[in-house]
Amino acid sequence: MRSILTIQQFLCVLGLSLCYFTAIGQNNCEGAKQSQLLYGNRVQTYMDASGSPMWRWRPERNNYYVTLNDTVAPYITTIFAHALWLSALDADGNLKVSAPTYGKAMNNEYDYYPGPITDQSNSIVHCKNWDKVWSVYRYEIEAHIADWQDNNNIDYPFTTIMAWPGRGNPHFETENGFELPDNLPDLAPFKDIDGDGIYNPMNGDYPIVEQSNVIPEQITWVVFNDQGVHTETEGEPLNVEIQQTSWALNCTENTFLNQSIFSSYKIINKGSSVLDSMYVGLWTDFDLGCFVDDYFGCAPEQNTYFAYNVDFEDNILCHDNIPSYGFNPPVQSITILNQPMDYFIMLSIGFFFNPPFGIPNTPQEYRNALMGVYRSGDPITQGGLGYQTSDTIVNHIFPGNPNNLEEWSMLSEGLPSADRRVVGSNFLGKLDIGEAYTLDVAYSTHWRADGNAHTNVNTMYEEVATLQSYYDNNFEESCLPPTFCEDKCVWPGDLNNDGIANHCDLINLVFAIDSTGNTRSGPYTWAPQNGQNWDFNQLTGINGKHLDANGDGIVSLDDFSLTQTHYNFTRPDYMADDVYNEGDDIILRDPFLQNFDNIAPGNQILTYIGLINEVPDLKVVSLSIEYDTSFFVGYYCEEDCIEFSLENSVFISANNQIGQLDITQFVLDDQEEIDQTFTEGIVRLYARDTFYEPLPSNQTQLRFKNIKAYLKDGTYIQLGGQTVTAVFPGIAVSTNDLSNPDEINIFPNPTTDQVRIESTQSRIENIQVFDATGQLVLSHLAIAKHQETIDLSAYANGIYFIQIRTDKGITTKKVIKQ
Repeated sequence: MRSILTIQQFLCVLGLSLCYFTAIGQNNCEGAKQSQLLYGNRVQTYMDASGSPMWRWRPERNNYYVTLNDTVAPYITTIFAHALWLSALDADGNLKVSAPTYGKAMNNEYDYYPGPITDQSNSIVHCKNWDKVWSVYRYEIEAHIADWQDNNNIDYPFTTIMAWPGRGNPHFETENGFELPDNLPDLAPFKDIDGDGIYNPMNGDYPIVEQSNVIPEQITWVVFNDQGVHTETEGEPLNVEIQQTSWALNCTENTFLNQSIFSSYKIINKGSSVLDSMYVGLWTDFDLGCFVDDYFGCAPEQNTYFAYNVDFEDNILCHDNIPSYGFNPPVQSITILNQPMDYFIMLSIGFFFNPPFGIPNTPQEYRNALMGVYRSGDPITQGGLGYQTSDTIVNHIFPGNPNNLEEWSMLSEGLPSADRRVVGSNFLGKLDIGEAYTLDVAYSTHWRADGNAHTNVNTMYEEVATLQSYYDNNFEESCLPPTFCEDKCVWPGDLNNDGIANHCDLINLVFAIDSTGNTRSGPYTWAPQNGQNWDFNQLTGINGKHLDANGDGIVSLDDFSLTQTHYNFTRPDYMADDVYNEGDDIILRDPFLQNFDNIAPGNQILTYIGLINEVPDLKVVSLSIEYDTSFFVGYYCEEDCIEFSLENSVFISANNQIGQLDITQFVLDDQEEIDQTFTEGIVRLYARDTFYEPLPSNQTQLRFKNIKAYLKDGTYIQLGGQTVTAVFPGIAVSTNDLSNPDEINIFPNPTTDQVRIESTQSRIENIQVFDATGQLVLSHLAIAKHQETIDLSAYANGIYFIQIRTDKGITTKKVIKQ
C-alpha cells in the first residue's frame, strides 16, 4: 500500500518504545485475505473474499481442481487464476477500471476490497469484518426446512444459517461479531417464508440460489467493492459493489454437473455518477495440467471460451514438476449464461510478450482488452495470429472447432503453445446510479474416457448446450442429489468420530495405517455421509469406516488432508471438553532464551516440547498449548487464521482466534519411538509487535491441555505438562491494581451470553471488555454496587478480557465466549 508514515509510525521504525503502544489508523484497508473452499462435487476451489475463485495468496490454497472420475487425474489444475474485470466512463468521460490479476499475491496490491459500500467502506474495521466468505451446505438447509415444517418452529438452529447475511437478519451480529447495516436493500439471497422481506431463520427463512430450484450441495456468498485505491491497475474506481453467489450441485447420475460450478456476480452502481460505455469481462489464466502446451478457443454462439491441449498428451515432464493429465486431457470451459459474450481476446506472455500481444500495463490497456482490441488499440483480424492478418475485423479470436481444420483455431493455424491469458467480455453500455447488473457464469470440465484432447472439445459443445438448457429451466429435473446419512454417519475428516476434526484424529489414524475396507463415493464435504461398516474397530472402539475420509477404501495419511480441510469443524451435537493436564512429564523450553522471563515485542520464540523422562515404546502424543492472544500470535500466523504443518511426523496447527497451538507427534514404524525432545525447532510463537491497550499485567501463561498419549500396543498413559510463565518487562501495564483480585469473581466461564461479576469487598464502578487483540468492545458504567451483569451474546466467540474498576483499584479477568 502507498501511505505516508505518521510521526508515531516513524518513531516505531526507529525502534523507540512508542511502538509498544500504538493505535490502529483509519487508512484505506487491505484487500481480502480469507477464503472458503467450494467443493460440493468433483470440483475443488477456494472462493476468495474479494471474489477471485481460482487464485489464493497462499500457494497451498489456489487454483481450480477437478476429479474426472475415481481413478483418473485427481485434483489436477485446470484454471490457475481468474478474476472479474470492469471498465466504464463516468458522466464527464473519465476512465474507470477495475482489473485484478495476481497483484495481491505478488505485490500485496488490490483493486477490490471486502464488504459492501457504506460510509465505513475504507475503514480497517469494516474491511476486516467483511473479509469473510459465508458458506452453507445442503444437509444444513434440508434439516432446517424439516425442522420448520415439523412444528413451525426452529428447534435446532445451524450457525451457518443463523449467520447468513440476508437482509435485516436479526441474528447477524450475534453470529458474526459485527453489525449488519440496516440501510442495505439487498444482500445474500434467501427464501422468505413469511414474505416480510427480512431474513429471519427462526421464522423458517433459509439461504437459496435464485437461479436453481434444486438445493445445491454447497452455496457460498461474498460481497466486495472497488471503492478503494486501485494499487494494482492504478485505475480510477467505478464505485460499484459486487455480490457474488457461488454454488455446486451434487447429482447422483449427472456426471457433467458434478464437474461444474457456478457463480453469479451482481454488480451495483453505488457511486454518484452514471456509468457509461461499461464493459464487464472475465480474465482467465488457464493451466490445463501442464501449462506450457495449452491452446485456447471460443464458441461465440454459446457465449463460451475454453482451453484444450495442443496434442493428445498433456506434457508429463512439466516445468517445476507441475502434475499433468497425461493422455486424454480434458477441456475446461467458461460460459456466460445470461449475457452475450461480445468479445474474446488472447493476452500473451512468453512467445508474444511485447505489444500488441502483451499484458496490459495501463488503465486504457485493460479497457482495450475488455473492448476486444489489443494493447496497442488495434482490432482482431481474421486468420493466423489475429493481428494484421487480413482486412476482416472480428470480435472473437479463434472461434472455430479445432476438429475442423477449415475453421480458424490455434490448432488449424499450427501456432506455438505457450502460457497465455484470455479475456471474454460483454458490452453492458449504461449502468444508472443504484442499478444492478448480473453476470451468471458456469465453469465446466469436459472429458470422456474414450475421447482425446480434441474430441473432448466436441463433448464440450454438447454439454454446454445441455448446461444452458438446465440454467434456462432453473435446473429443474436436471439433478437428483444423493440422500444424506441419518445414523452412524461418516463426517469426512472426523476420523475418530468425536464430533470435531482436529489434531487428535491422527491418534487413531496411525494405529490403523494401511487398513482396508469398503469404498465410499464423494464429494467429501463436511456433511453426514453413508458408509458401510468395516470389519474392525479403531483404538477407541469406533468402527474403522470413519478413518477413510476420502472414501478410497484405504487408511493413509491422505485421509488426514480432509481433517486439515475441515479443521475445527464440528458436528451439531459436539460438546467441547477441555482438560488441563498439569504434571512434570512434558515441558516447553526455548533453546535460545532458556526461559520466558524477558520477552520483547516482536520476538520470535522458537521452542521445543519435550519429555522430562523418556517413555519407552511411545507411539503418539497429542496435546494443545493455550496462549494469550493479547501477548502472542501463533505459529506462522499474523492474523486470525489456521496454519498447518505435517513434517517429520509432527503436525502443528495454530489458531490465533482462540489462542491455541495443536500438536501431534507420532511414529508409523514400530521399530521407532518418539524422541525425548520431539518437536525441537518446530513450534514457534511470535510476541505481538504492538499492544493496543495497556494490559493488566506484563505476565501471561502458556498452558498444556488435552494431553493424550499411547504406547505401541495401544495402552493409554497419563502425562501432564508444566505451565510456563512468560514475562514482557517492556510493555505498558495498567496501574492501581486491586490489592486482592481474588475478591472479584466472574461466572459462568466459559459463557455463551451473559457474565455475572461479583465483588465481595469493593464496589464496582466501571467495566470494560477487550477482545483478544486488545481492542475495546464494550464499556459499562456501573452504579457502585457489588454485582453487575454484562451481555456478550452479540460478540464473536473467542477470548475476552474484562477490566473491572472498583473503588479500591483495578483488576482484569479472562473469559471465554463460546
